[in-house]
Amino acid sequence: MSPKHNNKQSIVYVFDSLRRDYVGCYDSDVNTPNIDQVAEDGVKFDQVQSQGIWTVPSSGSIFTGLYPEAHQSNQFSQPIDSGLPRITDGPNAAGAKTICFSTTNVVSKERGFSNGFDEFHQLGKDGAGLEPDIGERLNEKLLPRIRELSDTDFFILVWTLGTHHPYVTPDTSFTHEFIDGDQETMRRGELSDFSVVDEMYRENIEYCDSLFGELLSTLKSENIYNQTDIFVTSDHGEVFTEHARLEHSNSAIQKALKYLIPKETRIYYSLFDRSAFVGHQGIYPYQELISVPLVAKFAESETSKQGIDQSPRELIDIAATISQIYQGSSDDLQGHDLRDESSRQYLFSSSQITGGQCIYRSVTDGDRKLLSMDLDSIDFDDWTDPRTIQSIFSYAVAKTEILTSLDAQEKSIEETKNLERLQSVLNEHVERCREINDDFSNEDSEVDLADETMKQLEDLGYK
Repeated sequence: MSPKHNNKQSIVYVFDSLRRDYVGCYDSDVNTPNIDQVAEDGVKFDQVQSQGIWTVPSSGSIFTGLYPEAHQSNQFSQPIDSGLPRITDGPNAAGAKTICFSTTNVVSKERGFSNGFDEFHQLGKDGAGLEPDIGERLNEKLLPRIRELSDTDFFILVWTLGTHHPYVTPDTSFTHEFIDGDQETMRRGELSDFSVVDEMYRENIEYCDSLFGELLSTLKSENIYNQTDIFVTSDHGEVFTEHARLEHSNSAIQKALKYLIPKETRIYYSLFDRSAFVGHQGIYPYQELISVPLVAKFAESETSKQGIDQSPRELIDIAATISQIYQGSSDDLQGHDLRDESSRQYLFSSSQITGGQCIYRSVTDGDRKLLSMDLDSIDFDDWTDPRTIQSIFSYAVAKTEILTSLDAQEKSIEETKNLERLQSVLNEHVERCREINDDFSNEDSEVDLADETMKQLEDLGYK
């Protein structure tokens, strides 16, 4: 069927906290037929890395096409600087309608994410997005708008929080003693309780995929599916039973602290031993967190690229691709056009813990990965802050640099030359990114988020 009109139309759809290995087309038994359909009609990118282990640094990279050290939006109080490039720059230059639909107040007008968009829609209870039916209400706004724009140029970015913990849907019923519908209780589960978390996560993903399918059906009914570029991804994954937060700490220290710290506290924070649920805060950037799904279907008029792409890719590549599609240029961005062959040798991530001074970084060459922990400067007034105390404790107890192999367990290995090589690559990367920030930054001041916003973020587990 021929397209309705010869328009440039693109959609970037982000499932928050969606693990790569819980998507059907990535050899999972989770039923995600609609995400799989996009992969079948286009490209499955098999080696894609997020730039952060949680939403703040990762969303900044998706929206700017820059690494976290370059965009410097790493805490809730740090908005995206108005001088930075935006994923909307290409579509705006081409005269396309630019719209964002967000169900989380991490991606919000308050934090500078609306800059560059003609329309910015914040859904949920003041943008909290925790309501079980948030995905249905998203479609109530999104799908009619697509129908209205079907004969125009548009770029739409959708950020759905539906796949974020505590993994609730309108049909969810909590029957397990350690789960009553929030992430606080999820953290109390022991390793043997993982099957409950796993079942909840799977059902939640399948429900959210069905809502995404309604979007695909709308594109097809409007006869614009074939001409629309569609990118489907996640900002980061989750750690379940694979790792503990301080599993690499000295064995003598572990033994002493296990004696001093109550078992319930150790389980809640997943300090040394694996548990049923860790999440995506205050932990090294293991592959379960930064290896993310990315499937894309390109408009027929642009490329016939299909199949499986094995090249190393990063989420910053999405903004570069959008810029190339609409403007034919992405010079200001650090990503690469996904339609081209990638010659990238190293993949990077960087994340500060919420409200704290610990910085978790990684660099991988596809065979070895360096996990790094740094401690940012601490002001005198911060010394009594719980997050500062947590940062200092983590930095003092954990190893600050770990070389791992990219096997299933991601175990630490002793290879001095590879460790030093990746240390040098990471240091050069950080310095280069800081220079880019200096070039673009307008030195936007930090924002004081509303008390209600902070409460909602705490409900999401960011505290």
